[in-house]
Amino acid sequence: MQRIALRTRLKPGSEAAYDAEHARLLPGLDRAMREAGARVWRIWRDGLDLFHYVEVVDYAAFQARLAGDPINQAWQKQMNRHLDGDFDPSAGPLHKVWEMSGAVRPRAPFSTVFGVTTTYGFGAAPIGNLFTALTDDEASAAVEAAWDAGIRYFDTAPHYGLGLSERRLGQVLAGKPRGEFVLSTKVGRLLVPADGVGKDDDGFDVPKTHTRAWDFSRDGVLRSLEESLERLGLDSIDVALIHDPDHHWAQAVGEAFPALAELRDQGVVKAVGVGMNQWPMLADFVRETDVDTILLAGRYTLLDQSAAAELLPLCVRRGVSVIAGGVFNSGLLARHDLAGGTFNYAPAPDDVLARAREIATLCEKHGVTLPQAAMAFPLRHPAVTTVVMGMRSAQEVRGNMELAARPVPEALWEELGF
Repeated sequence: MQRIALRTRLKPGSEAAYDAEHARLLPGLDRAMREAGARVWRIWRDGLDLFHYVEVVDYAAFQARLAGDPINQAWQKQMNRHLDGDFDPSAGPLHKVWEMSGAVRPRAPFSTVFGVTTTYGFGAAPIGNLFTALTDDEASAAVEAAWDAGIRYFDTAPHYGLGLSERRLGQVLAGKPRGEFVLSTKVGRLLVPADGVGKDDDGFDVPKTHTRAWDFSRDGVLRSLEESLERLGLDSIDVALIHDPDHHWAQAVGEAFPALAELRDQGVVKAVGVGMNQWPMLADFVRETDVDTILLAGRYTLLDQSAAAELLPLCVRRGVSVIAGGVFNSGLLARHDLAGGTFNYAPAPDDVLARAREIATLCEKHGVTLPQAAMAFPLRHPAVTTVVMGMRSAQEVRGNMELAARPVPEALWEELGF
């Protein structure tokens, strides 16, 4: 993330007009700037002098992307009427003289990285043979379908299939332009070689070639990321997430997070965060560290909004982007025809199943399916920038993204009381 300052100057008598035109931006300009990689652009005026503060992923790339944008071209022409000399996008930023040590670090944006939108993400646990096995070709087809559907965020972990998910995902992404996708993996479980006898006993249909060892130490984090890069066959990841530190708070906050923050400061990773199936400890991380993002699994869905009262408002205040995972609550919300299903990885209780059927009935009334509403719901909250979905086949990817493209009437949310 680049933080830069720019200076421009107005023509005498242009002050009021310049202020007024910034109060009513051209439609689409703000969106174009964000899609080009800008996170923040603020302008202060002292008489005729204008001071600009900018947070942007890459300023040169940002200006290059905007150069051909017709909305930006119209805006620059409009602004140049007021400036003492046309705005020169190639002009360098002001020289930074000093910065207070220990200053709070601005959060890295998650929804846009190098101009890549990440509203929906591909969760790669299923291609690690979660519950049932896939062939390599089936896994590759699912990732390719995600790419073809416009998905540019991909999330994996060593835990998923004892590294199989990382290997399969990396094989496909190695053939894609590196600047055009966002990749996250996780730390906290090291893979220790085993004898390979029998099957994995943690939900993945793979041979037990390794065992998992909890390790949130600095050395464990660095080793985990190094081994992940080897399995992925890539030279970098974008987002490093501390994975399921439920029973390891002290080591995770005292060693894992500082190690990742140091890598972020060095530019080795672009953002750091935490991924969990609970919200209270995530709130602790948001309060006590400067994480950029959290992956919140299953706690802000049509059936479970337990994170809504405390965690999500806290993320808004702290500028932490939320990746919503588990939006189907492990399967119950993935089908519109509810004969049964799992909720939080166990058979759905009768009261939860009844509530899901009630929601499905209201969805039908408004021409919406239950999974369609499940995918759309988390994005209504201002803290949530991304919904990541585990998908195991090309057909599943295409079906989900087709549903995601359909608008959900506001009247449905009003009737649901959300």
